[in-house]
Amino acid sequence: MISRFRLTLLLLPLFAFLVACGGSGDSSDDASNGSDTTGPGKPGSASGSGSQKSKKSGTIPDIKDGAFQKGTIRVEITGDKRSTVNLDGNGYAQSGALLLTYASNEAGAFLTFVPEKSDDEGGFAITTKELATAGTWGKECDMTVDAQGEKVSGEFECNKIDAVVPGEAKTYRINLKVKFSAER
Repeated sequence: MISRFRLTLLLLPLFAFLVACGGSGDSSDDASNGSDTTGPGKPGSASGSGSQKSKKSGTIPDIKDGAFQKGTIRVEITGDKRSTVNLDGNGYAQSGALLLTYASNEAGAFLTFVPEKSDDEGGFAITTKELATAGTWGKECDMTVDAQGEKVSGEFECNKIDAVVPGEAKTYRINLKVKFSAER
């Protein structure tokens, strides 16, 4: 079990990078050929002024491509280890996927989300001086995302997931309660 967990910790940043950099590889500008690139249901379409919520855990509603300049996350850890972390961060949306990163000298949190029509899974990795953990949406953790105008926010909870302490071989069981947001 621990080897799968450590593998997840190692591969999640790579997965996050690939999801954020995904796309068709076509460098042509769809707007230049007269096609509508912002219609409802298309990746990269704006969420409009109304609120759109994710329909299933781990997916996100349509979010306009581009950068999120500022954001915050609050991570509450209970169980075998206890801690609360508040971090600032930013993010990027492209081709329907979203990557949010939050960091300080004390901790880091990385969240990846996929479009509702995707068969892929999003997930998270959280590291502090006291512990490191990771998971996927819909398996270990339940998550919801709300996209409203130029802001995205959400929360997730994970119960009895594995965490490791840097420098130790022991696995701990923790619970996470996380609230996050980012805006353009």
